[in-house]
Amino acid sequence: VLSFLNSTDRMLLILFNRSAANPLFDLVFPFITDPSNWFLPLIVFYLYLFGDDWRRALKAFLIVVICLVLTDLIAAQIIKPMVGRIRPSHELADIVRVLAGRGGKYSFPSNHAANSMAFAIVTGFFYPQIRRWLLVIAILVGFSRIYVGVHYPGDVIAGSFFGFLVANFILHIYSLFVVNFSTTKKIMRKRALIQSGNQL
Repeated sequence: VLSFLNSTDRMLLILFNRSAANPLFDLVFPFITDPSNWFLPLIVFYLYLFGDDWRRALKAFLIVVICLVLTDLIAAQIIKPMVGRIRPSHELADIVRVLAGRGGKYSFPSNHAANSMAFAIVTGFFYPQIRRWLLVIAILVGFSRIYVGVHYPGDVIAGSFFGFLVANFILHIYSLFVVNFSTTKKIMRKRALIQSGNQL
């Protein structure tokens, strides 16, 4: 089964990296895959969110940071060395077209895919009106890793799923403790006001 999955993964990589190659994609996906190109758009994005509703934006931002730290740390420091899958940009350098930095030695799971999916899930939780666009961006970032030749499709799928799990886990904790605590405080305030009113 593993050999079949590996061969299918390699076949899909060649399909997306070589067979689907065209001049437009060669410009677009290396740009998308470079995190430094997202720095300024993200600053503008968060400035807009903070200007609109700083409390909601702050919650979203802090939870995104927590998720990114967790996904990056667990994926890069624990899962990748444990699985030990060599990047195609290292293992198949004579076959794939490498259109970005070759990256580290190990490829499973994709940190880019995990981080972008975690960002999309958390931000979409607080801003559901833009959730679908955030998911589209996460998918494009994931696909870009395959197209530029630094990840297998399986790496990206696993990374996206991992980011999805981490984001939902942290959001569950947030809903369980922070939201419930806030609701409990409101109920207690109402009871206190009612009691004070009755005493008067």
